Formats: sequence, structure tokens, C-alpha cells
Amino acid sequence: MKCDGCTLCCMVLPVPWLDKPAGVWCEHCIIGVGCGLWNNGIPDECKTFVCAYNQLENASVELRPDNCKIIFEKVDDTMFLGTMHPQRNEAYKKKIIQEELVTFYKRGFSVVINSFTVDKPMIFPAKGKRASEVWESLVIQSKERNG
Repeated sequence: MKCDGCTLCCMVLPVPWLDKPAGVWCEHCIIGVGCGLWNNGIPDECKTFVCAYNQLENASVELRPDNCKIIFEKVDDTMFLGTMHPQRNEAYKKKIIQEELVTFYKRGFSVVINSFTVDKPMIFPAKGKRASEVWESLVIQSKERNG
């Protein structure tokens, strides 16, 4: 894992087992360091989230979530979900993000970018896909994951 001090997931994402809502810092996060609840790394319950930055080969440090203000996660073999920092709802306009969206598109991936403080997600469908079917697929995936 190459978080290298990025702890944005500890703020942006909800943590149901701790009753932590999205968009607020986890009370156990040591910002820029990691989880203060466990000395031996990330709690098992938090490991269910897999940051795409940690899966990318030779990813630019500019794409690390604390730098670009978007956390990407690979939903399946066709789609990525990006969740923006709630106070940085324009993060998707950054040049590095626009370039990454083009890369995802060229590789056949659809991308949905959301924030817990915006009304509608932005959907960037892969070639041959419609935004509505990308959204429907994401909703189905979410229901399957969350039971």
C-alpha cells in the first residue's frame, strides 16, 4: 500500500461500523499519518475499501487522493467511482483528473464522479454506453455490496 500519508478516505467516505458519516474526519484518524485506533495498520473493516491509487502502476503523486481531492475506486472491470472531497467539488476539472478520465475512457472504463455535497453525480460513460446504464449498473453494484 502506498498511501504515503494520504488519509483522505478517513474523511470523505462514510464508515458505518463507527457511525461516521461521509464528509467528516474519522475521530480515530491522525491526519497525514493513518489510523490511530490500530497500531498495526488499517482496521479490517476499513480494508474493504480499495483505493485505485494503490492499484495503479507508476501513478503520479498528483493523482494521490490528498493531492487531487478525489478518491477513485474500481467498482468492477468496466467502471471506476470517484468521490470528491466535499469542499472541493470542482476537483474533477483539474488537468490531471481530465487526463485520467481520458485514460479510463481509452481503456474502456466508465467513470462516475460523486460528492456527498452535490445533487447529481457526473457520469462519463465508456464508448458505446449510455449514462443511464452506467448509473443503473453502479446502483446494482452498491446494493450487492451493502446487502
